[in-house]
Amino acid sequence: MVTFEYCTIIDNVTGNKMLKLHQYELDDRDWDTVKDLLWVLKMYKNVTLFFSQDDIVTITNVVPTMDQLDAMLSSSATTPLVPAVKHALTFVCQLMDKYYSKTDLSNVYHIAMVLHPQLKLKYFQQHAWEKEQIQTAEEIIRDKFSKYFRVFPSPSDSMLPAVHFAC
Repeated sequence: MVTFEYCTIIDNVTGNKMLKLHQYELDDRDWDTVKDLLWVLKMYKNVTLFFSQDDIVTITNVVPTMDQLDAMLSSSATTPLVPAVKHALTFVCQLMDKYYSKTDLSNVYHIAMVLHPQLKLKYFQQHAWEKEQIQTAEEIIRDKFSKYFRVFPSPSDSMLPAVHFAC
């Protein structure tokens, strides 16, 4: 946080009457706002850098990361931040929720999360999703599985020859 390394110098320069920069002088409250904004920007920078890594970012990495970011932003209500930054973060949370809720419209999202070996339905349960949402995710998986991986009838049930898949 380079700004804080130089805050004394910045205060000295802006407080110097000869330089006529008094209008740009920051008081302690202003410096607190700068500090809190830097915290938020650093958090977003880290998330942006994470999402910029082509080799490790998959939908199953994005969702937990978004959940972490959402938790950090939501916890800003209890984090001692200046009121202006807290107020701004409420709008950020609303906007993120708007776009994050769009993942519910994607079957790919549900399928990727449920079929991930480490996540499965357990992920949704651990993050206190409503039972209906968890059931919806499971139904999507079952529906897609039955649609694309139908059980072929046995030769006795059909006039069609049996199809065998080599492993």
